[in-house]
Amino acid sequence: MFRANQSIPNLPIIAVAEDTKSLRVLPKSAAAPKPPGGVVVKGLDALERLRIGLFLQGDLKGAEQAFEKITEMDPQNPMAGQTFGARARCRKET
Repeated sequence: MFRANQSIPNLPIIAVAEDTKSLRVLPKSAAAPKPPGGVVVKGLDALERLRIGLFLQGDLKGAEQAFEKITEMDPQNPMAGQTFGARARCRKET
């Protein structure tokens, strides 16, 4: 038990994790670099998971783009039919 007249013990400091990063700084006059390419998703199931994730994160424009891609890939797929209601929700919430 700690008492008011006791000194605070000197506890060891242990590094649990460390990391370093390098950052390239361009001159002010340099053109801005192009951002890396977008996410590449193959297959309706993966695209549907991406759509749901984007929607839940609040990226409604990205989710709507995924809806459109699902419908383009296979309009007869029941998953594509579900996207119309979800797309309407995105537009309502924006």
